[in-house]
Amino acid sequence: MAGSGGVFLSHAWLDQSPQRRAENPRRGLAPMLRDFLMKLGIEVFFDDADIEDFDAIGDRVRAGMAESALFVCWYSDAYAHRRACHWELTAAVAVDPSRVFVINPEPGIEHILPTSLRANLIADAPRSEDTEGWAALAVRIADRAHATHGTFTQIVDADAVPLYGDPPLRFQRFVGRASDLWRLDGLLRPPPAVAGGDPAPRAVVVQGMGGLGKTALVREYASRFAAAYPGGIFWLRLSTPAEGGQRTKHIQPLLETQLGLIARQLRPLQIRPGDTDLTVQLQNQDDVIADHLGSLDRPFLWVVDDLPPGLSAAEFASALPPKSAGRTVVTTQGSAYRHVPNLPLDVMDDEEAVELLLAQTPRAEEADKNDALALVAKLGHLPLAVDVVGALVAMPGSSAGSLLAELDKPGDELALVEEAATNAWTSVSPTGHASSAMATFAPSIRRLREDAFIMLAVAATVNVGPLPVQTLIPVVRHFTNGELTTFGTRHALGELLNLSLVRALDPDTVELHGLIGFSTLQYVQNPETFHAAVIEDLSTQIADDIGDVEDITTHRRNLRLAAFGASLALQSPTPDDTFDLRALRALGRFLHVEQRYPEAAQIHALALKKARFESGGAETRESLIVAANLALDLGKTKPGSAAKDLEAILDSLTRLYGSDDRDTLTIEHNLANQIFAVDPERSRRLHLDAYERRLRTLGPDDPHTLFSLHSLLSQGVTPHPYPDAVVAYTDLIARRTRALGKDHTTTLTSLSNFIERLIAAGNLEEAQPLARQLVERRSALYGPDHGATWAARIRLLSVLSGLPNPPDDEIHSQLLAFSSVPDSVDAKDVVNALASAGEILRRAGRYERALDLLEMACKTASARLPADDSAALLAEHNRAALIGATSAPAKATAIFGDLVPRMTHALGPEHRLTLRARRQQLIMLARSGAAQEAIPGQQDLAEYWRQHVGEQSAFYAEALGDLAESFSLLGRADEKRHYQELQQQAAAHVGHETGWV
Repeated sequence: MAGSGGVFLSHAWLDQSPQRRAENPRRGLAPMLRDFLMKLGIEVFFDDADIEDFDAIGDRVRAGMAESALFVCWYSDAYAHRRACHWELTAAVAVDPSRVFVINPEPGIEHILPTSLRANLIADAPRSEDTEGWAALAVRIADRAHATHGTFTQIVDADAVPLYGDPPLRFQRFVGRASDLWRLDGLLRPPPAVAGGDPAPRAVVVQGMGGLGKTALVREYASRFAAAYPGGIFWLRLSTPAEGGQRTKHIQPLLETQLGLIARQLRPLQIRPGDTDLTVQLQNQDDVIADHLGSLDRPFLWVVDDLPPGLSAAEFASALPPKSAGRTVVTTQGSAYRHVPNLPLDVMDDEEAVELLLAQTPRAEEADKNDALALVAKLGHLPLAVDVVGALVAMPGSSAGSLLAELDKPGDELALVEEAATNAWTSVSPTGHASSAMATFAPSIRRLREDAFIMLAVAATVNVGPLPVQTLIPVVRHFTNGELTTFGTRHALGELLNLSLVRALDPDTVELHGLIGFSTLQYVQNPETFHAAVIEDLSTQIADDIGDVEDITTHRRNLRLAAFGASLALQSPTPDDTFDLRALRALGRFLHVEQRYPEAAQIHALALKKARFESGGAETRESLIVAANLALDLGKTKPGSAAKDLEAILDSLTRLYGSDDRDTLTIEHNLANQIFAVDPERSRRLHLDAYERRLRTLGPDDPHTLFSLHSLLSQGVTPHPYPDAVVAYTDLIARRTRALGKDHTTTLTSLSNFIERLIAAGNLEEAQPLARQLVERRSALYGPDHGATWAARIRLLSVLSGLPNPPDDEIHSQLLAFSSVPDSVDAKDVVNALASAGEILRRAGRYERALDLLEMACKTASARLPADDSAALLAEHNRAALIGATSAPAKATAIFGDLVPRMTHALGPEHRLTLRARRQQLIMLARSGAAQEAIPGQQDLAEYWRQHVGEQSAFYAEALGDLAESFSLLGRADEKRHYQELQQQAAAHVGHETGWV
């Protein structure tokens, strides 16, 4: 269909029903328009099968839209309410609204949304017998299609847009809200200023009381308008527990957790070779996110869900994205954020509320509409209440009438007064309905069996976000005296899901609306005692479930559990709260290993308060260890700050427990890591002392002893009794494999370091099978696109490239992998690896394969790095040098003519890479027939190296050789001989090549 002026004819199959056609015969005439267009030779995409509201939009529909020049919408009064139709329309509007036109079969135009489409109204639909009218309409559309250049080209489905953070699932029973969706889009994406529109606002606030469906509306918007945000959708959850009606006054702890989750998704955990690399300052999560958003050349959507009311302007701004190129929507119950556009959300109208109420009811068309109208009025048209009560209406033996009578029972007025006195989230009857929001959930809660109610009450007590079912189940079983089986707890969960009291995110995670949670807690006897017992049980369970935090292979399955546990811990009002110290330490260490240091510091600070509270402020082992962990966290945000604290803690542990104590040696090991950058000799002495003591007191197979051996080898120290590093590494890997398993993070890190040592020693053939093994293991454990896997792949490429006979087929297969480097991998590492491998192959004379690698390096750098980045400049340098070495010196001279000034500006005139590029530029100039012009510059370079590094340096010898070659090209034998003699004198004192790239 591409290029044919095709038409996508979008319509609602509901209009083909006898009832709809009886009300208005024009509604069902869309097939007539298709037939008239096809008679004119126009290709028409017309879906001849009904697409149900929640069916997936197939590839065939997307392809039909993408290949069409026009999107013609048969806009009946039912069209906007059909989810599939609305998806098609919003996708088309998001890509190119100028191609969207409307045919109206209704007598008025008020139903056409957005209102801007009314300007694109082609015509009203003719009557069925008006053949001339149909022919004229078809000609008008055909003429527009032929006059419209190109097509929609690409329609982006919601599934193709990357999601970051932890967004909720799309709400399956979302009903109506077409006007609100279009109003939100109009605020977020106003017409361009040249078309009379306003600039896009910094944010748009969707505001309203709890239960109005703000989150559902924004989630639906993100799905339907996904095509407008191909850069991705970033979702931050800032909700806090409903317990006690309290809202957080400060969002920073929650915000840090949410941003940390997004940063980790953008750049998965990088495994660095060697414990000493822990001193390297890593990019913090704010910079990771800012760099990613800055690199996007496509719009993105930033969602701040459930922002607490009453924050300052500065706190409001802190939740917004660091780059303003995207669009931001904020949901909140607060009404004071008026410095940005607000979209106040209202309750549902009668028609939509009844549709939602009966959405789960079989044969809804047979239900008594008067009872349904009265019931939704009783519920105040509040979407959350209507949805929950709708689940009861759908139960066998139940009806809208029976539930209406149940809600009319005495006692509602008292519940309303109680809620008004305790619930800070809502005012008295904010929607004007007769019953309180809490009372509307009472019929559902009263119907629960005891085990289902206990599960709901436990969930309500710890409602800080997505709830991990597997961790909640043992707590629920405790409160049922262990009599409830795992099957019974799953059955209880099913009951809650069937009654719409909780929503499933996946088989192991649910979420609970705050109003339902708060309502549930009103039925709990002795709520303070219940809360303390739940927190105590749950924190113990978190510590058990989180597992070996040092092994990142366990982290993928525990990310939600850790986020849940950290959020719950941060709600603890005082140190004497019952959150378990062991759980706090596990959570803090999990976050530290995840390199989410600000969050880890928050948790370890809580743990330190807890430890000091439990000891009455005394200096204890527990408090000292937690203080050390906190110091390590803070040392990542303020480099160098940890050493002083660790020195003091080491002195205290030594004084209290002795120098051979396990924890004393751990602190000594950590201190050695921290001071390596400033005092490497003392660092080695401390590591060696810790190793020898651990070897004597703990034995050679203890993980702590092996950590010490690993660190020493990383620092170039081979301890007694190993004769050399190869033997030591072999033994270390064997012992770690026996103690922890071959796939444990630390085992693989030691293997990675061993490969690096073999590469440095020139033992590439010995390193080759190990490098392959490392790629295979990490790919199987973390996935092919994880940063750790890519680090291994980069190392394998360097091994393959340096072999005496590089295997072309294997290098080619690696090159295919490098052709699609994910955004989560540091592009600089990839570009440097490709550029270096290409240079190795160039020196070996493998020009064709070298050019493949260098072309890939330049392509990756162009797409992912700034033009003045040193890695990007290196890749261009090596590619130009290769081009010059393969009989195209004139082309290389031109490339270097552009590259040298850029390097001079970006890196400085005396940067080694700039000087290297100047040298190559002059060599290529001489080889392209202009040796006389090159010689003065080469003489300047020779003099620069003589002055700066001396006459006995490889750089000076290299520059003299270049001059000898240039004079040889000119046929001036005496000058050539003179510079060759000088070069030989300089080289005699060097004895090796420069070897630098």
